[in-house]
Amino acid sequence: MLLAAELDYPVSIALFDFLPIIMSCIGGLQLAKWAGRRHPPLQQIGTIGTIISTIGGLTKAGWKLIVSLDGPDIDWLEGFLFFGLGPGLALLAWAVICHDYLETGKSMPFAGKHPAFVPGVISVSLMAIAVLLGLTNEWQKPYTRPILMLTTLASASIVVVGVKSARRRKLVLPAIGFVVQFVGALVLVRLQNVETQTIKLQWFEESINTIAQGSYAWAATKLRKHPYGD
Repeated sequence: MLLAAELDYPVSIALFDFLPIIMSCIGGLQLAKWAGRRHPPLQQIGTIGTIISTIGGLTKAGWKLIVSLDGPDIDWLEGFLFFGLGPGLALLAWAVICHDYLETGKSMPFAGKHPAFVPGVISVSLMAIAVLLGLTNEWQKPYTRPILMLTTLASASIVVVGVKSARRRKLVLPAIGFVVQFVGALVLVRLQNVETQTIKLQWFEESINTIAQGSYAWAATKLRKHPYGD
């Protein structure tokens, strides 16, 4: 659905859409730095993943801005969102999962492999399936399902590890912050499936997204700054 074009998407909302992307990037970079405490390569993997997912978000926001300015509808900019989010969040998720293993006295999963091996194989496989579905369905909605699955699984993994680690440190509010981010994402999915979209609903969605990503950035920062686990 070409929402920006159909609703005459205001420039103000298009610009506002960059705010939650910035918040999400801050949160990801904080978690990447936190993951690197036990094993420095994990910070590199988490940082790369955050950059990739941020690029995915920026392409979608850029598409909205271009269309809101009556520019051309560049389809691939919109479609790249989940191709960036899925693999990017998978890399970050694996970094924090490995950190959690090390923090609880366990060896990293697939310790003999490079930290990017597992999320890389999973991401490439699901993106290949997505491309095949896209080619056979003329890039209709079904092609997004494998990448949506990867994005959802990675997001959930980050939240679970974040909550566990925050509770381990008795950081109650940061643990709630991670939950707020995930609940916000679920609410957004539901709202985006509403058949009749309006400008007012778009503002509501953007507000929820900003609160969710702001909570995530704050919780990740508090977790990273906590001395326990250094």
